[in-house]
Amino acid sequence: MKCIISGAYTLGFLLLFQATACQGNATTNSKADANIAATTQSSADLLVKVTFSAWGLDRTSFTAAADVQHGTLGLGDKIEGLNNAGTRLGLTVTYIKTEGKEGAPATAGKKALVELTTTDGSSAESLGEDFFLVHKGGEIPAVTTTNTTATPQSAEVSFTYNGKTWKGAGFPNAHLFYTKGVKGMFNDKPFLLLAFKSSTAPDDRQLTLKIGDFAGKTGKFDKKNIEVLFSGSEDGDPKKSLLYGCKSPATVTDFVIDITAWTAVSDDEALVSGRFSGTLKGIMVSGSLKTENGQFSKVKVKVYNDKY
Repeated sequence: MKCIISGAYTLGFLLLFQATACQGNATTNSKADANIAATTQSSADLLVKVTFSAWGLDRTSFTAAADVQHGTLGLGDKIEGLNNAGTRLGLTVTYIKTEGKEGAPATAGKKALVELTTTDGSSAESLGEDFFLVHKGGEIPAVTTTNTTATPQSAEVSFTYNGKTWKGAGFPNAHLFYTKGVKGMFNDKPFLLLAFKSSTAPDDRQLTLKIGDFAGKTGKFDKKNIEVLFSGSEDGDPKKSLLYGCKSPATVTDFVIDITAWTAVSDDEALVSGRFSGTLKGIMVSGSLKTENGQFSKVKVKVYNDKY
């Protein structure tokens, strides 16, 4: 089983239309506003935000925690995944569990666990770790784009590669700990997810670290129970987007994550610090990426204590 992840997409034409309209008279602006509102309304027919995802071994399916913003998501729906680079991928909802009820559709304001499978048997990796679910041909409303594409303000994580240093920070629903696990992920065992977007524009890369069978305490974790993905473009050009990663147990690497500190702030919040290093294999690209001196400090984690 798999899932959907939070993401953003720039509606270039829409933003250009807005900028041009601002230069016109009041009548022109009124028409522009009406067109923008109509576009937003139609594209918001179905809008699903993802908080985490994990691929199946064949890469054609994945499990997702879906946050339905608009419309209804149901079993058997044929929809599209849309990421910030404009990549679209046809998907089918092959499993859904909404608020504990298997097979129940999820309406606006509800959260669901879903399994998505690519409609043509292609790899789901082309979507990366950051995207929305929309109706076929749908877009992401401009207001959502504005709210979700803000560059992180302060770095929480850093590592070096090829003599360079990459820094990133969290975003809403980026750091999560499921104490009782999620069906279909890491053998239904507890897991920790930490996601970071680049804190330096125009770099749009994202680093995602997942630790399975995590017990909320310090320790080292290796290829037996971790998944790592580093994806995006250094200069923000979607045509230059690259993916590097490892998935347990399919992709064997020397990558290690060392949780050096874990502090429970409350029942639903914790702080985590750690180190990491190792080699990530290219996904649909040649070569590999060697990371060194990776570290994150006092990252705030949202803790979920229910079974999903």
